[in-house]
Amino acid sequence: MKDKITRLSFKNTARLAKGKLKPVSTKFRIETNPDEDNEELDISIHDLEPGALNNDGTLHAPKKFIYKLNGKIKSPSFDPGNIIIKQNQAGSQAEAIYQFSVSYNDFLTKDNIIILYHTAEVPANEISYLEFFAETEDSFTKVRLERAGTEPTDDSSLWDVITKQQLKFSEYSNFISNIICDDDNSVFDHNKKNFNRKSAKKRSPFIKSEEYNLIKFATDFYMMAKLGMDTASLTSYTSSGKLPYYELISDRIEDDITFQQALLGDCVKREDDRLQRPVLIELIWNYWMEQGMLVQTLNVINLRFQNIKGNNYSDRLQRFDVDPLRPLSHILWGYIQDEQHRLSIPRRLNEYDHEYGLTLTGRAVPRITPVDSRVKFLEAFHNLLTLCTIYFKESDDTTRIADAFPILNSLKEVHLLLAEGNHNAYGNLTWTARQEMLMQQYILSRTEMREFLGGRVMVPYPETWMDRVDTMRNIQGWGGTGIVYYHELASHGEMILLSIRYGNWSDISLSSKNAANWAQAFRNSVQRYIHAYRSVTGIDMSVDQIMQLPANFAMQPAYLIQQRLLDERSRTRRA
Repeated sequence: MKDKITRLSFKNTARLAKGKLKPVSTKFRIETNPDEDNEELDISIHDLEPGALNNDGTLHAPKKFIYKLNGKIKSPSFDPGNIIIKQNQAGSQAEAIYQFSVSYNDFLTKDNIIILYHTAEVPANEISYLEFFAETEDSFTKVRLERAGTEPTDDSSLWDVITKQQLKFSEYSNFISNIICDDDNSVFDHNKKNFNRKSAKKRSPFIKSEEYNLIKFATDFYMMAKLGMDTASLTSYTSSGKLPYYELISDRIEDDITFQQALLGDCVKREDDRLQRPVLIELIWNYWMEQGMLVQTLNVINLRFQNIKGNNYSDRLQRFDVDPLRPLSHILWGYIQDEQHRLSIPRRLNEYDHEYGLTLTGRAVPRITPVDSRVKFLEAFHNLLTLCTIYFKESDDTTRIADAFPILNSLKEVHLLLAEGNHNAYGNLTWTARQEMLMQQYILSRTEMREFLGGRVMVPYPETWMDRVDTMRNIQGWGGTGIVYYHELASHGEMILLSIRYGNWSDISLSSKNAANWAQAFRNSVQRYIHAYRSVTGIDMSVDQIMQLPANFAMQPAYLIQQRLLDERSRTRRA
């Protein structure tokens, strides 16, 4: 079976000058090119003395040609209508172009000779002598550049757990709805305990708050069952059932004899549980939800439910009348009654500042005087994101090997800053804030709420509570950026910071391989966070833009959001 020829190349023969064709006859010029599919050789004969034309623009006396391929004579046919006539500036014909093709199947492997003849005279005049070298697919070497790979590291198993173990709102919402209506007990915590629905209904002192009680305590139960990381499953990363970072800290604590004496009975079990099942939640999730006006949305609804007119109240909510025949009315009643037990804005604000150096703006936000503020966190975190964009561009370039060492240094810096905030109210407030905002999302997601608030049905929101928040943002004039972008910042920011907080980045034995694997594992989250941050604040942390404005690294997002809101209102007034 003949090998398929895939390429032709000129040979430097005596009748070719520096790789270009040198026709034997000066009356003709020859051009050759492979066709688009690289299956035929297209040959063009340019007749420089074409002769007279007919009235319809065709040649009066078309010429005849033959060619000899490897000794075999062939006569190509030319349709007079397809002969191309080129005219000069004077308007007379300058040349006529005759075109035909020779199939690669007619060539032989290696050397081939084509001789073109003009048959107007006898013997036939030779026009050109062409010599080719034909190659099959196997006769040349393919070269393909691929992205440089990374060596596997033990901490990759931790990144897999963090990316896969995020709480899904749809599952949480279905669980709570079933608890309220159907007495469903299908979720168990890590101790295989079932949710006690009857006990939960009576756990608060408020009258007629059974539905709210179920939501409150079932949410805590669901979080306990879903958000704890089982470090025992990370056998390739942990040696003692504890994360290496926690193991380092616990070893230092256990050196204290007084602490050893205090760990008796249940205290030992509780400490082991905290070390072996760290909770996969970050307070930055709550920060971005609060910036997206989740809390404020429900606050406005609660004021209307109590018949209180707020300072920025809108006539749109005057017809917010919740009937007592469905659960929403009783849920809002219990939620308002339990207000004294929820976190206040100052408490959340102080913890945002303690962990991340972040603040809020608005009339309801008080002035705080913190003792310990993480003032360098924002700059370090945004610098890490920018270094990641540089690394992604370099790693996509197959002509180079990207250097992840700058990312390693930046990860260590952010890890140490996060560790400084791992004190006092860190764990308990983070848990409580997440529980409260999950409840707020569930209350807003109920079908009765859309009936009263309305919403844009055709917008493909990923979670059912979001259109209610955007409706309230539109009513109150809280800015045109949708809650979807704040949700992106919350969910992806949480995954990024969890991987940095629980990773053992202070270990001097880590190398750029660990940083490279981390960057690839969280590439999706980093790039989506950067895009959402630009949509919310107007600041693009990709390297080309941010390097021109170094101050943007440490600029408070709350101030940027406020400035964009003022700009939007100014444009609206001018319009």
